[in-house]
Amino acid sequence: MALATSYSVTSTQGARENLENLLRSVSPKECPLFATLPQSAAPKATLNEWLVDSLADPSLSGQIDGVDYGLSDMSDLVSSRARLGNRVQTMQDRFSISKQAEMIDVAPGGSLYAQSKAKSLLQLRRSIESAIAGGNDQVTGSSTVGSTLAGIGVWSDPTFTGNTFDSTLKQSFRAVSGSRITLNGMTESSFRGMLQAVYTASGSKGSFKLFASTGVMNAVTDFTRSTTSNGNFNFDQDVSDGSVRLSVVDYISDYGQISIIPDLFLGKQTSKAITGATNATPIVITSAAHGFSNGDLVTIAGVLGNTNANGTHKVASASTNTFALTDSGGSNIAGNGTYTSGGTIVDSPNTDEGTVNTDRAYLIPSDDTLSLKFLEGITVQDLPDSGAGKRSITEAMLTLRCANPRALGSIV
Repeated sequence: MALATSYSVTSTQGARENLENLLRSVSPKECPLFATLPQSAAPKATLNEWLVDSLADPSLSGQIDGVDYGLSDMSDLVSSRARLGNRVQTMQDRFSISKQAEMIDVAPGGSLYAQSKAKSLLQLRRSIESAIAGGNDQVTGSSTVGSTLAGIGVWSDPTFTGNTFDSTLKQSFRAVSGSRITLNGMTESSFRGMLQAVYTASGSKGSFKLFASTGVMNAVTDFTRSTTSNGNFNFDQDVSDGSVRLSVVDYISDYGQISIIPDLFLGKQTSKAITGATNATPIVITSAAHGFSNGDLVTIAGVLGNTNANGTHKVASASTNTFALTDSGGSNIAGNGTYTSGGTIVDSPNTDEGTVNTDRAYLIPSDDTLSLKFLEGITVQDLPDSGAGKRSITEAMLTLRCANPRALGSIV
C-alpha cells in the first residue's frame, strides 16, 4: 500500500516552503577607526599637505659674556621643516535593482532597493576602514588608475620609503626605530619597549588607543597570566565581586593609559594578481607590473597546483613582470607542481583584501595626531534609470592626515 510521506510530497505536489522574514548579515560590520578618529577641516586639493618640524638638541654650552655674533653664528630654524602629504581617495560601492525585482515580494519584505542601499553603505564603511587601516602607499591618479591614500600601515612603518617618504628629509620624520615590534614572540617587555620608543621620540604620554587584531588582543591578555607545565594558567585577581575577568581592555603603563579596541580590518593591502608560477627551482612568479624589488618580503596566497609558491618569501631576480622566490636566508624555493590558476601577492606582513590580518595593531594617541579629512562625505547618488532599473552609487572622498608619525606605534 502506498503512503504519502513528508519526503515524498514535494513542491510539485503542492508542499509549501516556510521562509521567514529575516535577513541577517553574517559579516563583521564594526569599523572602530572610522568611528573614532577625529575629522579635521576638508582639504582644498586632491593632495592634502601639512608641515612638520623638529627641534635641535638641547644646548648645555655656556655663552661668553660680551661676545658679539655675526651672521655665520646664527642658525636657520626653517630649513628643518618638511612637507608631508596624502592623496584624496574616492571610494565607491555600486548597486542596481531591476524594475521587476523591485516589484515582486521578496523576503524579508520591503523594498529591495532600500535594502541594497543600506547594505552598500555598510560595505563602503568597511572599505574606508580597510583603506585607512591598511598598508597601501599613496598613488597619484591617472586616466588608468585611481588615486589611493597611504594607510596607517605606511605612516607607522619606521623603514618605509615609497611615495609617502620619498626624500631623506621626509624620512627623518618617520615613525622611529623601536616603535614597531613583531607579534611573534612579543612579550610585555617588548610591548613596553614600543611605548618607550614612542614616548622618547615624540614626548607623547597620556591617553592612547591600541586598535588591535585578534592575535594581538590574545597576546596582551596573556600578559596577565603565566602558563604552568600542564598547560593551565596561573593569575592573581580580586574576585570579591564574584567575577573573573580574563580580558584586558585597558593597559596602564609608565607612559600612559592604553584603551585596547578590537578591529578586523587592519593591515590589508590591494593585492596583485599572479598569472604564472614555474615548477622549477627557484619558482618564478609572473605578475604584470608587480612593482616589487629584490629583497622585498612578499606574502603569496591562493596559488593552485604549485602550492609551494604560497607563503612569505623574499623577492630575487626581479624584472618588470616576474620575480623569483627565495627564503629569508636567500635559498631558492622549489616548485612542487604545475601551476593551474590563482594567486595574489601583497607586501609582507600585510594581507590581501579578503583575508583578516590577525597579527596587526596600531598605537595611536587620543588626540588629532591622526584625523580624517573628507573632500566629500558619505553620499548616495541615484543615477538616471536608463530602462533596466534603479542604479545608485554610495561614495566618499577622503584622506588621512598624520600630523606626527613619530607618535605612532605598531605591532606586525
